[in-house]
Amino acid sequence: MQVLRTLFLWLAFAVLLFLECNFLPDSYLRISAMIRLVPSLLLLGWFVIYLFTKDKYIVNRNTPRFIVNWLTVLKSVANIAIVSGALMRIFHYQYAQLLLVIGIGFLALWSSILTFYSMLKSDFDPNIIDDVEDEESQDGF
Repeated sequence: MQVLRTLFLWLAFAVLLFLECNFLPDSYLRISAMIRLVPSLLLLGWFVIYLFTKDKYIVNRNTPRFIVNWLTVLKSVANIAIVSGALMRIFHYQYAQLLLVIGIGFLALWSSILTFYSMLKSDFDPNIIDDVEDEESQDGF
């Protein structure tokens, strides 16, 4: 599921970047209106997957420490860029959309690196069962 979420982020970033470059002429108003809905749908899909998946991923233990630190910085920069872009968008400042696109790009990069260096955390711990069986055998049951 983490790969699907990362794919949704990259697709939303690519479409937003395409729209920001303004390649479509104004005569294609219907097409551009439909294309403008695509990033919103992709980000909505990413959010729904994020909410309803119960998988817990952890960073591998053999991941270099500078990658872990860089992931923390990258996530913070992405969050700051997205929140700042949203506030600037509310106040109708110039380049607010570009700041949002950059923030989503940083978030997609963070998600890609995290997907590469993470593994699924298992809730099942076989050592617990062995410990319970050992305690029962010592008690004489």
